[in-house]
Amino acid sequence: MKVIVLVAMLALAGCGDSPIQHTVNDTSAAKNVGPFSVERVTSGIHFKKGMDQKISIYGINVYKHKDAASWAFSYGATVLAEYLDSDEDGQPDDPAVIAALTSVERKEGVAILNQRGDIGSGHYKDSFWGISRVGGQTSLDSEGHFKRQTIEEFHHAFYHGLEIAYPSVFGTEPGTELMVAVEQAYGDCEFCSDCAPDCEHYDCEGPGDCTFVAGSCGGASHYAEPGCGPEGCLAAENFYLAWTSLYGLQIDYCASLASEWEPCSPEAMMTDPRVEMLYLLVSGQSDSAVEFGYVLPSAAPDGHYEISAP
Repeated sequence: MKVIVLVAMLALAGCGDSPIQHTVNDTSAAKNVGPFSVERVTSGIHFKKGMDQKISIYGINVYKHKDAASWAFSYGATVLAEYLDSDEDGQPDDPAVIAALTSVERKEGVAILNQRGDIGSGHYKDSFWGISRVGGQTSLDSEGHFKRQTIEEFHHAFYHGLEIAYPSVFGTEPGTELMVAVEQAYGDCEFCSDCAPDCEHYDCEGPGDCTFVAGSCGGASHYAEPGCGPEGCLAAENFYLAWTSLYGLQIDYCASLASEWEPCSPEAMMTDPRVEMLYLLVSGQSDSAVEFGYVLPSAAPDGHYEISAP
């Protein structure tokens, strides 16, 4: 296995004299992100559903609910910008992902809400690629899960762009490169979705309530959510866990992840043979990256987005 040196929090300084920078902090007003300006929402379905601001990041809209904090809106938009332009050169890393995310009529961007239920359920909620909620936090760095949830939900949104643009690599159907890599990571562990509630490797109180039995199998991945199967969200979840582990975002959560994912550090991702295929895929070293030309984010979001003005 080829080993690469990765810096978890990569910050690239622009070579121009006039950097455009956005740094998230706990101020009351939503801030522009790099060259992208915050706009008011004054009409249409989004206005009727309570959205009061939006910002378009390379054509992908980020909406803010009127009850959500402005600092959360700024952070969410910054994370999306970092995913789409991780080398921060002012151009999306992979235009095919942008095209894919804007090509599906029933989907539009991502959203920042205050809490669950702000926009109800159904078609409108499902029209977003990802949704993050402030959940009672009073600032970006106060106790809560907003940062981690935003990094996950907007990574899932980016993944769906890959899934649409490069289905043979990132699709959920059996035999895609990602699903073969997920199968390698599972090893001899069951897919919870296939066996619940009568599983050997999971203790299930019912068909929708299971927990992994530690040591019952040898796989690196054992996601104990019966509703998340191989041809559903399991691809996005394993892709997220592998990528964020490689870029150092899961180191502080290894204990809580143990029941679903084991190689939670960059070192583990680079050396654990059970996730060799996932490592090559998320690090951009798979042969398919050359064949199809897809480009994955090469740095973990850190709340800073800086490009150089032309």
